[in-house]
Amino acid sequence: MNQTFVQRSDGYLDKTPWMKFILVGLLFGIWGTAVALNSVLIAQFKEVFVISNVASALIQSAYFGAYFLVSLPTSMIIKKYSYKVAIVIGIALFAGGSLLFYPASIAGSYLPFLMCIFIMAIGAGMLEMSCGTYVVMMGNPEASTLRSSIAQTINPIGNIVGIALGKVLIFSEATRLSDQMSGLTKAELHSFQLAALQHTIIPYMIIAGILLILLLLIMVQKYPSCKVESTSNEKVPGTLESVKALLGNRRFVWGWVAQFCGIGAQLTIWSFLIRQVLEVNPSMAEAQGTNYMMISYVIFFAGRFVVSMLLKKGATEYNLLSIYLFVAVIGLGIVMFAPGNIPVFVLLAINLVLAPIYPVLYATNVANVERKYTENAGAFATMTLVGGAIFPIVQGKIADIFSLQFSFIVPALGFVVVLIFALMNRKEQQS
Repeated sequence: MNQTFVQRSDGYLDKTPWMKFILVGLLFGIWGTAVALNSVLIAQFKEVFVISNVASALIQSAYFGAYFLVSLPTSMIIKKYSYKVAIVIGIALFAGGSLLFYPASIAGSYLPFLMCIFIMAIGAGMLEMSCGTYVVMMGNPEASTLRSSIAQTINPIGNIVGIALGKVLIFSEATRLSDQMSGLTKAELHSFQLAALQHTIIPYMIIAGILLILLLLIMVQKYPSCKVESTSNEKVPGTLESVKALLGNRRFVWGWVAQFCGIGAQLTIWSFLIRQVLEVNPSMAEAQGTNYMMISYVIFFAGRFVVSMLLKKGATEYNLLSIYLFVAVIGLGIVMFAPGNIPVFVLLAINLVLAPIYPVLYATNVANVERKYTENAGAFATMTLVGGAIFPIVQGKIADIFSLQFSFIVPALGFVVVLIFALMNRKEQQS
């Protein structure tokens, strides 16, 4: 098949090869499915293993902690080989970690699951770092933020699929887990726990199967390098030199902090949404609680679609962020103190304004560095997902000490940091 695009000297393509873009874009949906299933596992494991909010949040720590560790090594693989090689390795690890859920379910303890999630997340982190930067480069630079937003729009579709799988296959009963476990003898409780954990197998086998199909399709495609062409007079910078240059870029560092806080706050809201629903509705079963999570992802998807349209029509990134984040902070203030089901409904509505945070910050942060540092800038941008490992732990601790409702002060403060960053850059953009 003849190539229908030309790679420029700065690594960008003159136009987007849509078939290749779509195959890479589908991976955004797969890791979205895994992230959504994490929220289901938090609710399930808290009851099955009888653990605290902090302990249940370790699922997110294992997942997004892996992102932090793997991002720079992934950038080194991309620089030495290609984006495609990093994507292929990432898919293989992601699928391998998913398949390990089978022996973990048989083992019947918490630690093996955390290990599976960590291995799976190493692959997912490699994919998010490589694919996130790759889609930015797969076309002309003027539309880089739009391409990032389009690819990220596929992500909440995966979230919806993940929640649907969790509802049907993991929370298959109409009765709350704690009620089912009440009054059981020690032997009966152990048997019940093992049986409940078997429900986690099928969703992850489905993920592994789809990943293996995508692996084959991507391997047979010839992908562009999308890397800057080096000249004889310009040496390609090493990792240490790139890191030093990035840390010396004040705007990039502040963007990194904002992205860390934004993604941490967003993932914390998703981590504890089902828990908040069950908190205010004590008689509700977990399967019913997942309906709210599904609604939240549908709203999030609609938000991503709206953001893509607004960007296409010429809206500026930091204007969008400023308006959306102001609404999010006000909304979380209501969540912390409102009575009854009002916090649940507000948390659902907030998903509409979460849409631009990650794609806009990712694309603009990568664009704010010299092209020769792009791969490492992408690695740093992906490392911000470690916020998803830290923020849920902090919120879980506050929930255990005070209340789950008040603990939403954690994402509120995170969004305040991003709002300040957006307002500062909005002034620069207008000047």
